[in-house]
Amino acid sequence: MVPKVYPAHVEVEWLKGTTVLKTDSFYDYTEEETAMNFTYELTPELRDSGQELTCRVQLLTENQPRKAEGTLTLQVHYAPTGIDITAEPSATVREGQDVRLTCAADSSPAARIVWSKLSAGNWSVVAEDRAILHLSPALFGDTGMYRCEASNKLGTITKGVEFHVQDHIHPGEATHSSSMIILNTGDQCLDDTTIVGPISNNDGGALEGYGELSGVKTTTSP
Repeated sequence: MVPKVYPAHVEVEWLKGTTVLKTDSFYDYTEEETAMNFTYELTPELRDSGQELTCRVQLLTENQPRKAEGTLTLQVHYAPTGIDITAEPSATVREGQDVRLTCAADSSPAARIVWSKLSAGNWSVVAEDRAILHLSPALFGDTGMYRCEASNKLGTITKGVEFHVQDHIHPGEATHSSSMIILNTGDQCLDDTTIVGPISNNDGGALEGYGELSGVKTTTSP
């Protein structure tokens, strides 16, 4: 409030942190005590979040000068940026291991995290509202493409990661994958290792001739 003085010299200073943004100086000739409003337009940047914006006013009169100031803390909101996905211990693990897929995104307000897995050409949600997808234990069927979606009211971004689970390898047994061929009991590898399991291939037809299984060459009877 400006007291009944004539004239009143007013100085206004705007600061961001300790940096002076703008200064104004003028005389007010009112003889009535009145409220005064001061306005400053600021275009915020991401780095301004958390900074203090201060308005400092001095009223210089023939009597004792009067000072006042007000401060607010800037909160700059922005859409998620820069998704980072990490896999611990790795994006390729053995079946039975514990795995953590972690999704982090820079945003304000904090982003909502949704994990999805690609299945038959469509994305299926596997976890919501958590940054860490915990596979404990990781199974062979967990192999595939995973997507992290980070969103807030200002925008959405996504990022994918390919995750692989390898089957355990036991002595005298062959590894399997979605495209493997399984041999009959008694079928013989070239190194004379006997394979255990029913004979089949991906098309359900008979297996004939000479093939290669996970780096091991095999032969079967037609």
